[in-house]
Amino acid sequence: MTSVDERRLLYTLAKDYFSDSGCIIDGGAYLGSSSLALGLGLKHRNFPKRKIIHAFDQFIMNQVYIQHYLDQSDPLSKSVKPGDYVRSIYDRNTAEVSEYIMIHDGDVQATPWNGQPIEILFIDISKTPDINDYIITNWIPALLPEVGVLIQQDQIEENHVWIAITMEMLVDYFEFIDYTAYSSMVYRLKRTIPTRTLERCLQKNVTHQDREFYYKNFLNRFRSIGMGRFTGWRLGMVELGLASLYAFHIGDVEKAKYTLMTVAKQFAHVPDTMNRLAEIWRRLGNT
Repeated sequence: MTSVDERRLLYTLAKDYFSDSGCIIDGGAYLGSSSLALGLGLKHRNFPKRKIIHAFDQFIMNQVYIQHYLDQSDPLSKSVKPGDYVRSIYDRNTAEVSEYIMIHDGDVQATPWNGQPIEILFIDISKTPDINDYIITNWIPALLPEVGVLIQQDQIEENHVWIAITMEMLVDYFEFIDYTAYSSMVYRLKRTIPTRTLERCLQKNVTHQDREFYYKNFLNRFRSIGMGRFTGWRLGMVELGLASLYAFHIGDVEKAKYTLMTVAKQFAHVPDTMNRLAEIWRRLGNT
């Protein structure tokens, strides 16, 4: 579920950037590709063998993951069913670098962070607004100013609009570095974020007007500064995020439909975008 570019990014950060000023978070370890990339980066620089990578996941499989992301020729994977616990696959895949990994197995929201400074924060676990609130409350406050790197893996995915809204609300505190092909956005924390500013980002404090305003700001940012080179399905996901926001988070069906029709005209030649658009239409019809 992480691309070659994303794994290369994590490997390079661990091998060439990590200064051991804080720890590394792999938030959403799944079957181990991100943990392995980080661990190999440390191993290939002969980093001392200690558990510096904190890997978080419930290791529970669902149908989508089975259908799209499992290697059915793998003996450990071919019999996996929805709801199965797949920690054994993660352990097998990361065995080469296990000496660097501290595994946090279970619901991340039940595990308050211990306050240890964080230098590299890879987030592939912000699948709900509640988990996004956990990240805002626990991990981002521990990110080291000036050196801390934050990677938001799901930021451009049309169903996870709360991530883009949060990052836009915090735009004055993060320096945008770059974007991998699919689909991590990479930031450096410039300075400490006041507690009141982080609290303002919690879902209970973000109004519908805020959501629309900040998502539109992000959309314009993605279209322009350095992101304009992505004009196909990657931009299509971000454009569809606005429709998803109207449909499922603000409740403005007319704006959602208008946005969907606009995106359909712009991306009629992009199959991935049109497939995602059709799914939003389907969900909208069921609400």
